[in-house]
Amino acid sequence: MPVRCIFDSMAKRVVVEAAETLTVADIRDVVLRVVAADAISFSKLFDASAVRSPLAADDLRELGRSIRQLTIDGSGPAGPIAIIVGRETAHLKAAQLADVAGQHRPMRIFRSRREGEKWLRDMGRA
Repeated sequence: MPVRCIFDSMAKRVVVEAAETLTVADIRDVVLRVVAADAISFSKLFDASAVRSPLAADDLRELGRSIRQLTIDGSGPAGPIAIIVGRETAHLKAAQLADVAGQHRPMRIFRSRREGEKWLRDMGRA
């Protein structure tokens, strides 16, 4: 089970859990599933704390451009995303992705799932 997606239409939330190895294809699949479910505007919690092999910088840049293009192409306003990481190198990689993905959505990186969930709840109150 490298990646699991849970869609909650009532809460307008997508939870993505990744474990062990995460590939560009895995993330592209998640993005396609979110688009197909018409859930771009939903808040997203991406828990990558169990991933042991972070993506390469070139892969992150390509993914960031793809994510940014979705909002430019009119796939909707993108909901906030909380990215949960477990290691320092993963934190730096997630920051690179956030930089390339652009400022079209609130995006923050956390070291604990609890902090990420709290931030998403607080974003819903704004």
